[in-house]
Amino acid sequence: METEYKLKPDLGDILRFIRNFLKRLEPLGIDEEKLFDIRLTLEEALINAVKHGSREDKTKFIFLKIKASAKILEIEIEDEGQGFDYENLPSPAQDANLEKLSGRGVFLIRNLMDKVDFFNRGRKMRMVKYLK
Repeated sequence: METEYKLKPDLGDILRFIRNFLKRLEPLGIDEEKLFDIRLTLEEALINAVKHGSREDKTKFIFLKIKASAKILEIEIEDEGQGFDYENLPSPAQDANLEKLSGRGVFLIRNLMDKVDFFNRGRKMRMVKYLK
């Protein structure tokens, strides 16, 4: 399966999209733990694209490309925002950040996916999850 999507930066639409997308993965027989990781990282990445990338500007879009097989899932997300310095993010594990309510999204994504790369000054992210 290989598909591309153009999403509006609307959180309700994004969450509905994720639910429907996860249903499309069911025939691949992905185990529950990996499905949880995929759901959480997809939510984090897309919510970041809405809030920080497009800044909820309804004239901007989020572009999503997904390749899925029985062995591997590859997800690319690109927004039309300014990008960010993904190499110098503060660690959520540092004492000063432990009680903050935000700032853990990229940390979670990097720890739950098998491979994560950023491109185009942080406007594009590729996540890979090995399924078998």
